[in-house]
Amino acid sequence: MNPSIGIIGAGNLAFHLAKAFHKSGCPPIFLAARNTEKLSDFIPFLSKQTIISPLEAPSPKNLDLVILAVSDDAIASVSGALQFSERTLVVHTSGSKPMELLKESGIKDHGVLYPLQSFSKSKTLDYSEVQFFIETNSEPSLQRLQTIVSRISRKVNPLSSEKRLRLHLAAVIANNFTNLLYAISEEQLKLAGLDLFVLEHLIRETTEKALELSPKAAQTGPAIRGDQEIIQSHLKMLEDQPKIQQMYDLLSNLIAQKLKH
Repeated sequence: MNPSIGIIGAGNLAFHLAKAFHKSGCPPIFLAARNTEKLSDFIPFLSKQTIISPLEAPSPKNLDLVILAVSDDAIASVSGALQFSERTLVVHTSGSKPMELLKESGIKDHGVLYPLQSFSKSKTLDYSEVQFFIETNSEPSLQRLQTIVSRISRKVNPLSSEKRLRLHLAAVIANNFTNLLYAISEEQLKLAGLDLFVLEHLIRETTEKALELSPKAAQTGPAIRGDQEIIQSHLKMLEDQPKIQQMYDLLSNLIAQKLKH
């Protein structure tokens, strides 16, 4: 028998969770958002029995799992406004907020379902390869959540709130900070009349080497070689971009200090 699943939210994560459970043969039967018009993109991933509801409307009481796919700042207010039966497991999806945030809202059976992935509605994903990290307030609930999430991914692992926060920190550095560096690189390329795709092979090769060898073993470039002549020429080029110049100098020094072979 399929579990009955509800999703709260209308953003990228909610969209992909609805799509993933739909593909698994278990579309959500309850979907709620502050603005239900934003749920129009979800329609292909829902069943005829799916209840679409504004947040302030009464919600079904007989759900097995409710996923709060909302912003970190909205978890407390949204969870405090919803009422479910005691048998309903309610989880949030934050990488940085503790599980106890839901307990403070009066939810008896609670936990976390954190997907380690960047989501965009326009990007197709292989959900079976997405890593999900889970936590609940009891062992039976953990087993129940593991079983449900395993319908969409083969990579589901328990992780405490403390370790999840550290994981989220690492993910922000590896994903968000790296993407900022791509954006800065793109700006420099445009000054030379080039586009980001000239770096495509380099970016792919660097990522593959870091995963295969380790980031430390894969490090190359003037900073690791101690080539001050090249570093100084780069810094001179950035004189009209003082913040980027400062970042370049800081990162070069960190590479020299932390990643020496």
